[in-house]
Amino acid sequence: QAGKYLYCDTSQKDIFEKQIRAAIADLQNENPMISYEECIAIIGNPQDAAGSFLDTLPENVVAICHRKKRRRTWLLRIGGAVLIGILAFSVFYMWKSKKFRVVEVNTTIVDFGNVDTSNSDWDEFPNLLE
Repeated sequence: QAGKYLYCDTSQKDIFEKQIRAAIADLQNENPMISYEECIAIIGNPQDAAGSFLDTLPENVVAICHRKKRRRTWLLRIGGAVLIGILAFSVFYMWKSKKFRVVEVNTTIVDFGNVDTSNSDWDEFPNLLE
């Protein structure tokens, strides 16, 4: 849960996770009957624990991670805006050029009765498709 509050590299997040797991293991070793809520009360909620860990990191590491996160967020926003623009242009182009229309098709079935096809002279048959 604290991972979303950690603005750092995955290696730093792994260190944080190991520290939290070690702290919980120590608490459970000291008191085997301790509940999750009691562990949270001692360690702190995820946001506070993440904030405390970030305070231990050098300022430049946190600043670099913040910049990467902001850059990634802006790139996703720009990519989404470009995608929406392309889709809007495509819809406008199709609407303007009338490339999509509803076509109504009528099918007529004509029964000519029994037609003798044993005759090999095809010129004598009427054109049934006309």
